[in-house]
Amino acid sequence: MLRELKATTFEKVSETRRSQELSDIEIDGRLAEFFKDNPCITTQQLCSLCGLRKATALRRLQKRVDEGKLTHPGYIRSPFYFPVPGWFGVSKNR
Repeated sequence: MLRELKATTFEKVSETRRSQELSDIEIDGRLAEFFKDNPCITTQQLCSLCGLRKATALRRLQKRVDEGKLTHPGYIRSPFYFPVPGWFGVSKNR
């Protein structure tokens, strides 16, 4: 079996299952664009918007809640996050 494994060649996979590495500024910019047409965002939408895995998207959303940029009203498992007026181009009159 070892002789067979020595003859085996491996290729590096070009596609990974990791999240894109975006800075907070890049994510905030994408959120600002998103909130121009949408009143709220879900974790799944952030995954699609930024190329993030679910766990990473949840961390990024929670960070913005902790910073006061987003609100997460209702139940803990509620998937909806709303922009706080004054952030992401959302005016207080919206």
